[in-house]
Amino acid sequence: MHNRWAAQLIETIRSIQPKQLVTVGQDEGLGGQRPSPFFYAEAVDYTTVHSWWRMDDLVWDGVFTKDAFKPNLIQETGIMYVETPDGRAKRSEAELRNILERKYAYAFSTGGAGAGPVDLEH
Repeated sequence: MHNRWAAQLIETIRSIQPKQLVTVGQDEGLGGQRPSPFFYAEAVDYTTVHSWWRMDDLVWDGVFTKDAFKPNLIQETGIMYVETPDGRAKRSEAELRNILERKYAYAFSTGGAGAGPVDLEH
């Protein structure tokens, strides 16, 4: 049903823009909570994962969302804003930079086709 929905969505999009590449969003969580890209890769132009919270799973996210025959992008990656109990930012600017740099490095090191755009949620 998911692939049928994706195919209908792609058909509608391409009726307006025939060359548009299309995928479906994939939050981290993989098989535990989300449909695997292996399940829907045949229906889309590329696979993707949105790496937000699970900092220790960045390599896992990149490897296990990659289909052998489709490019994989780490999309909507960014850093969730976290505060201390007194309302101050938990991470310094340097820590934020280092986390984002690590996310981009892992995106490419796992054979991904790219990463972005960056979302900084407040």
